Amino acid sequence: MSVYQNQKVNKPKIEEIIPAHLDGEMKTLALDFVNYLREKKMSPIWASGNSWKLNNKGKGICYIKLDNEKWTLIPLLNHLNKYKDMVVSERLQNIIWDNLSTIPCVDCNPRCPPRISRTILGKDFTNRCYGHSPIHFVNPNKTTIDCIKKLLDLERKEREESSKSPIEHFRFYTDI
Repeated sequence: MSVYQNQKVNKPKIEEIIPAHLDGEMKTLALDFVNYLREKKMSPIWASGNSWKLNNKGKGICYIKLDNEKWTLIPLLNHLNKYKDMVVSERLQNIIWDNLSTIPCVDCNPRCPPRISRTILGKDFTNRCYGHSPIHFVNPNKTTIDCIKKLLDLERKEREESSKSPIEHFRFYTDI
């Protein structure tokens, strides 16, 4: 039975799988982050093989993926343009820029304009896959985890205050 098939049947908690993929400080950071998520009522729910989805009031806000000796956090910052001034004032934009996808665009999604330049938090990026979320934090350190927590808190707050459609995240990646 494959990992996917086994997990599909058992729907494991992420805490059960983290030790098989991470050790040392990365394992500690990942487990501490999962505890933080549970405290904030964003409990990871198994989504696919070694992948968990985080919901905020029933809507996806982040994914966590585990693969060999790495873990990846993919936040869905649908409303980043609404709190970009806060991101810049707290000097979080460099952490975001350093974690943008480096995958080249291959025109895979008809809803995503292909091979265009995007301005994200005042910096131009060209020919990158922006997909569902262009930000992929791979093996984040403590500073990056603190940034992710702040971003998720800001996103949650904005989602609570906003009645806009989640589809707006496709607009966020242009000129913010």
